[in-house]
Formats: sequence, C-alpha cells, structure tokens
Amino acid sequence: MLLEQERATYERQATNLQAEADELAALREPGDVQFDEESGEGDTLAVERERDLAMSAQARAMIDEIDAALGRMADGTYGICEVSGQPIPKERLKAIPWKRGARRVQGRWLRPPLRGRRGTARARAGGGGDRPRP
Repeated sequence: MLLEQERATYERQATNLQAEADELAALREPGDVQFDEESGEGDTLAVERERDLAMSAQARAMIDEIDAALGRMADGTYGICEVSGQPIPKERLKAIPWKRGARRVQGRWLRPPLRGRRGTARARAGGGGDRPRP
C-alpha cells in the first residue's frame, strides 16, 4: 500500500536524521561554541545539528499525518474532507494521499487566520496602512 511505503520512507529519514544530529552532538566539545565576530553565531556543527533535528521533526510530522490517514481508512472516513464533509477529489488524494481536506479548505487548519486592516492586500502582506511611504 502506498501510504505504508511513504510511512516507511519518512520513518527511515527521521531515524537517519536523528542519528546524524546525535553524532554531530557527540563530536562537539563542551564549551565549543563561540559567539564573536570571527566565528559568527555558532559553529557549523551546531547549525548542521539544528537542521537535522528540524528535518527529522518534519519527517515525524508526516508520519503522524500518514498514521491519521490510515486511521481514517480503518474507520471508513478516508477521502472525506474533515472541514466540509464533502469528498476530496481523487486527483488530490493521488497526489497527496494523506491530505485531510479539499484544497479550498485545507488552509483553514494549517495556517493561522490573516489579520490585517480590513483585509487589504497590503495588510495581508504585512504592511500597515498608517505608515508613510518613502
């Protein structure tokens, strides 16, 4: 099954990235990080380790999504949008089989709502309406 193959791939990635991060941590000497003008804001090992940890967390998040999709298959709700209750288009499920909803409602739970001055494009882009223009 495609979802189980994807899950196995993400599990391998998460495990490998965590192992690389652990190895990088073991290579560092205590007190190795310097924060001065010559070394920047930390050493390369610390940056690589943080990257590996972040990527491992992303892979684990995908595993959680796939597990949720497998649960929906088991309880008979797979392919039904969790927001609207309508069927998710088959093309969307073929592209991303663990999706929880249709494209038009997917962002409702993935992104916080945009807050801005009367919903203007400038406010949505982060620009304030009261600032003078240069």
